[in-house]
Amino acid sequence: MKTKKYRKFIMFAVVVAMLMQIVGGALYVEAEGDESGGKDLGEIFTAVRFSVKQDEDAEFTTLTDPARFRIDDNTQVKLDFDWKLSDELQLEDRDYAEIALPEMFVTGGLPENAFSGDLIWGAENTVIGTYEITADNKLRVVFNDKLIGMSDRSGEVWLTLKFNQNEFADDVIQTISFNLSEEKAFTIISAPVGKDYIISKSGTTNEPINASFLNWSIDVNTTLSQLSSGSVVDTIPAGLELNSKSIEIYELTVGGDGTIKSEKLMDPQPDVVTVPEAGTATSFSISFGETYRAYRIKYRTDITDYSLDGYNNQVVLKDGDEVKDSAGFTIDKIEVGSLIDKIGVPNNGGTDSDKITWTIDVNKAQQALSNVVITDSLGSAGSAGLNIDNGSIKVYKLNQSGGNWNRGDNVTTNYVPVGAENLTFPVALGEVDGQAYRIEFDTSVNYTEYHATNKFTNTAGIEVDGTERATDTAEVNVNRSSLLEKSGVEKTSYGEPFIEWTVVVNAAGHTIKNAKLKDVLSSGLELNTTSILVKNKFGQTVTELTSGSERYPRWSSTGAPSDSGYELLLGNLGKDNSPYTITYKTKITDPTVGFSSLTNTATLSGDGLSGDGIVGGKIDKTGVPSGEVTNKYYKDTINQTVNEIAYDGVNYDAKTMSWRITVDAIKETITALTITDTFDPAGSMVFLPNTLVVLKGGTVVNNSGNSIYKLTDNGKDGFVSQVQKVGVNCLPVSA
Repeated sequence: MKTKKYRKFIMFAVVVAMLMQIVGGALYVEAEGDESGGKDLGEIFTAVRFSVKQDEDAEFTTLTDPARFRIDDNTQVKLDFDWKLSDELQLEDRDYAEIALPEMFVTGGLPENAFSGDLIWGAENTVIGTYEITADNKLRVVFNDKLIGMSDRSGEVWLTLKFNQNEFADDVIQTISFNLSEEKAFTIISAPVGKDYIISKSGTTNEPINASFLNWSIDVNTTLSQLSSGSVVDTIPAGLELNSKSIEIYELTVGGDGTIKSEKLMDPQPDVVTVPEAGTATSFSISFGETYRAYRIKYRTDITDYSLDGYNNQVVLKDGDEVKDSAGFTIDKIEVGSLIDKIGVPNNGGTDSDKITWTIDVNKAQQALSNVVITDSLGSAGSAGLNIDNGSIKVYKLNQSGGNWNRGDNVTTNYVPVGAENLTFPVALGEVDGQAYRIEFDTSVNYTEYHATNKFTNTAGIEVDGTERATDTAEVNVNRSSLLEKSGVEKTSYGEPFIEWTVVVNAAGHTIKNAKLKDVLSSGLELNTTSILVKNKFGQTVTELTSGSERYPRWSSTGAPSDSGYELLLGNLGKDNSPYTITYKTKITDPTVGFSSLTNTATLSGDGLSGDGIVGGKIDKTGVPSGEVTNKYYKDTINQTVNEIAYDGVNYDAKTMSWRITVDAIKETITALTITDTFDPAGSMVFLPNTLVVLKGGTVVNNSGNSIYKLTDNGKDGFVSQVQKVGVNCLPVSA
């Protein structure tokens, strides 16, 4: 109640003087006092009323119980308290009464003088005392002497406060109690942000694969809207059957942020009505009657038809006959495991593989099957390129964990036929009561021909009661390394023009009998016979290559290294002794031959060699060298002291530029050299002849008597230097 905010109090201004003769004195009602001198009048507050004003409202609106409204920082609440003094109460000056204010209310954001003032009464606005909110959050009224001796003394006092929003953080429904002459409680619902009357639905399968039922959940009235006759009607889609015993209804606690904080199973449970009441239900309904609460309905439907593309479940929220909201949820087609799956994994990452591990997964559908037999296209006789490794077939239980399948116990011995040491195909699993199995086995790869890419297929089948029910084919691709590779890189450096070659034989590890390598050089090249190195698969150099010996590798009787090439006998090759790597150098004898024409052809041959790139039992590989070396000619600025002359690049203060001209004869010997240096733009610079220094291989050239070079000074047009004695391999010129 604000100071001087007049409110008329109802009071009968009737004074009745009564003398009652009682034994010993007069009859009166008295209350205990406090340290301030006045006495506590006790429970004089008889009623309280709520009204609320939002930021956009001009007036307060009186609330009913329960009250649902939006609460924010601008929401104000007004509390109107009625008080009454009994006629028997002998009032004295400074007598008082107090009532505790719930922690739900706070004073924050309101003027400080809004919580104390004069207590006004009657048509004359008589000040009959004061009111205030105490430090311990109580409303306290203190009377003066104006009402002493009167009867029918009653009135009201009111306060404007705000809500403590933290009280609604975990539950938007709060009960506010007041300790009046008769205890009074109000239910306040802090309306969540968003539209009213909401229903939502979700669903999941009980397993990611081979689900047998669906779990559904319906959240009802999570905005806590007032329903006079609320109900929910849920329709069961085709392909599903309601498990009516699974239905459970929970009461939800909604937090101030609109999220569900907790759920509590209702006891007793509301009645559930199915349609039809007997047989397979197509829908069910639940009545909640008059309510402002939120609920969650959980139930299960069994899957009766796996062929459907999905299951769409619809639910509506009603108030009486009026539909307030609806929701739907679709669960996609149920993933059903296969009866048989097959995959293959080659060793060595699929390169030059000599083994493939095959895996057959049986009955991921988890069905009950009888007389189960697993077949495989390899059979006991094998197929082209593949043979089952003896004793490698194993059977394991296969266990589902969510969407994953994990290999379980080894149960191979349960299926080995009597009298046999190992399993062979077909594998008889017999009665399979919903259990899944995994069969693993290895096959060795036998390459009869050479192919760079190889595809192996393997088909497994499942027979049930003598009838093939399903098959699956797995494909495995294996890439093979080369049979023959040759490459060359020029390594010429000042007077020694040469190419270094590398030949790699049988990196694929292919089986080749009586293998022979012949290497023939092209014109313009000459073999350095002492540079040949032959290394085995372990990188070790083979030292004994003498022709006519019994060891391999060795030179053939006519193929010892010569200027034009060599012929090397390698014997029988396979994965255990391959590859071989041969390196050597060839001198470039004819500089007029184009670099790309300096080729080198190697030929690998062997008994029965066939396949990709092989003609007549031979495969050729021509090596074309890379990394051509050429002489270098360039000009750049220099920042360096040479022969006690400081060359300092671009010197703006001295208006000079220091230059360096480099002729680097890495490959070809220069027989005649003329250097002509001009300026651009013409006439923009002047050559300083005293700064010219010529170096050979980093050493200053003594040009006494112009014995090495002749200089022609053209001044602002540059200079010409004619080198008279060339035949050098490195001739940097600095000016």
